[in-house]
Amino acid sequence: MQVSDRNKNTRTIIVLAVITFVLQVSFSPQVSFSGGVINFALIFSACVALKYGGKTGTISGFIAGLVYDLTSANPIGLMALLLVVSTYILGQEVRDRLSGNFGSSLGMLSLETVIVTFLYHLVSVLMGTDNNFFEGLFFKAAPTILVTVVAAIPFLYVLSHSSKSHSSMSGVSLHGSHRAPHRFK
Repeated sequence: MQVSDRNKNTRTIIVLAVITFVLQVSFSPQVSFSGGVINFALIFSACVALKYGGKTGTISGFIAGLVYDLTSANPIGLMALLLVVSTYILGQEVRDRLSGNFGSSLGMLSLETVIVTFLYHLVSVLMGTDNNFFEGLFFKAAPTILVTVVAAIPFLYVLSHSSKSHSSMSGVSLHGSHRAPHRFK
């Protein structure tokens, strides 16, 4: 018997939001790699945009960007704007780009991270919150890009290899890609 679970997407988004929020507030400020910190708000918004797309991805990008802006000492609204635009572009197809397609999803998230982090740093320099453009680019933005992409790998892996379990009604379980060939003997 196939049961329609309409709240599965909502549960997944809320669990992902809580995990990334806790990590953004507690873990990210404490761990720094050569001046770069992990941007869990970008990871959350990119995962939602790649998994669900459309309006859901754009709204999650705005909320994640606003939370990032409120928890940092930079201008409020800048990261929210950048994440709204980037998640709108990532989620235009309104389909599950993550399911079984880990490599291309990681590539899209990496490209988004490079663009958003570069633009965030550029606007910060233009507004006067950062002093030297090249110093900040090489000693702040580049390490931030690296650690954000590395930190996104577990999130993308779990979301790309999760599928609905048919034997239980407990939600998401790891069974591999739904595109993988199944052999019957």
